[in-house]
Amino acid sequence: MCIRDRMGEMVTVPSCLACTSTPDPNPNSPNTGPNPQWHRTRARVSEANLWMSYNSHGSYNSHDSYNGHADWTSTTLHNDMNNAIMCLYSGTKEWIFVDSKSNVDKIEWWEESYDKFAPHRSWNTDSSKADPNKVDMLRFPTMAHVTYRRVTQHAGDCLFVPALEFHWVRSYGRNVGVSIMWDHRQRFDSRVYDEALAAGVKWSSVNLSDYQLSEPYEPQQGLRTLHS
Repeated sequence: MCIRDRMGEMVTVPSCLACTSTPDPNPNSPNTGPNPQWHRTRARVSEANLWMSYNSHGSYNSHDSYNGHADWTSTTLHNDMNNAIMCLYSGTKEWIFVDSKSNVDKIEWWEESYDKFAPHRSWNTDSSKADPNKVDMLRFPTMAHVTYRRVTQHAGDCLFVPALEFHWVRSYGRNVGVSIMWDHRQRFDSRVYDEALAAGVKWSSVNLSDYQLSEPYEPQQGLRTLHS
């Protein structure tokens, strides 16, 4: 069962997702929530995922990434088709963002689905074949030229992740967070927000249970092997 059904009332959805200039493409959307007059302005939430991990050794340090043992949980280097916000409740996350257009040809991908000339035509998410924690430079020599930006996220922070931006994440300590993904074609509209406030809408009370997920996440079958 997805997090919306079990824990939706515990997850507050950032108010920017309730005020979009693009209506929900589904005219029969059940996204009514506590303020049905505004449900058509809500972003189309595709996924909401609970992320948990625990690493008993070492603590995050901005200078050398960790103290003690190299003990973390890591994603692959990948991108997502939709925008996302990750809100962290416990622990620390280290995000590495790789500019998609300028680096896509330096990395080997499983699907090769990213279109750098027309990113909006990219047809699927994708993941690198290389293990980002220990890259085999003999097999993947062009990765030596990949440029990146590093972002540190602490408990209490919410981080916006743009659609199609390549990234990978390390999680340290007792780590708990929730990610919410929505259609990247939708945009925040401040006029809708101001009108809603004037009408008495309390955005702080809008939580995940008030949204209908369009694509509830189901774990995929099978595993991919990362090459290191």
